[in-house]
This record gives sequence, structure tokens and C-alpha cells, in this order.
Amino acid sequence: MFQNVIVCDSIPKHIKCIKNTVVFPFPGVTVERLSQKLDNSVFDIKHFKVIVLHVGTNDIHDSLPNFIAAFKHLLHSVSSKNPTAKIIISSILPRPLDHETLGLKVVLFNETLRGHAKSKGIQFIRSYRPFVKHSLPLRHFYARDKLHLNSKGIHRLQLYFAQVLSHCNS
Repeated sequence: MFQNVIVCDSIPKHIKCIKNTVVFPFPGVTVERLSQKLDNSVFDIKHFKVIVLHVGTNDIHDSLPNFIAAFKHLLHSVSSKNPTAKIIISSILPRPLDHETLGLKVVLFNETLRGHAKSKGIQFIRSYRPFVKHSLPLRHFYARDKLHLNSKGIHRLQLYFAQVLSHCNS
């Protein structure tokens, strides 16, 4: 039986081999659609001790107030389904695809999420850090579409998540 779950969009969908962890990927999902899936019991999170939420890259074209409202609803849904689980919010990763036009918005979304998480006592992890140098995305971790991670990027994110989860389960 797995202790941890990573509920995510397509970015970390190929992560494997983290001890006691399963990945529930929903490619293309927005925060609002993930909440709907959870509310409609499309997937079950009741028995997990740690729930990592890595979602938001598909919301980057939305307004900040709509994004935060949707994320608040998602957190409420997760807490309602599993009130004893430790919830971890993983940041939105930088996007080489449109970094020049949306890079600052990704930073704003992440900082606002971090502030909300802190106010609620929820852990926020800066999973973007291994993918940035001098405020620019490290392109060698991304696939040709400049949005999804390549095998090196997946490996790097997997190591990051494994490190975070090892501290939760020790």
C-alpha cells in the first residue's frame, strides 16, 4: 500500500520509483477540473498520509484571483476527502515555451500560492528551483515543446520529490 500520492497535471506524469509513492496524472488538467474530478470521486485519496499537489501550469492564462479561488476549492476538497493527510503544494515550474511573456506571471502565481499555503499551515515546496538559473529556465531539462520535461528533467523532479517525501515519512 502506498503512503504518498502525487496528484498532478502532465508535467510529472512520468515520475516513477519514489518509495511508497504513486502518481495520479491528469494531463491537461486545470486546478478547477482537478477539483471537479476529486469532488466527483474520479480518484480516491482517502488512504494516503501525504498528498502532493502539482498542478497549475494549465491555469497560467487565467487571472490570479480565479486561479487562487480554484486552488482554495481544491485544498478544501482534498481536506474534506482526507482530513488527516499532510498536504504539500508543489510550485508551477518555469516554462521556456513562453517565459518571456509569462515568466513573471508564473512567479506571481507561485508567490501568491506560497503565501496562501503559509497562512493555512500547508507546506509549499519550491520545486521550480532546480529548473532555474539567474531567473531563467534551464532549457536542457525540457522537451522540444519547451513545456514538458525531458528525461533529465523528470529525473531531477523525481529526486526533488523523493527528498521532500523522505522527510515526511521518516
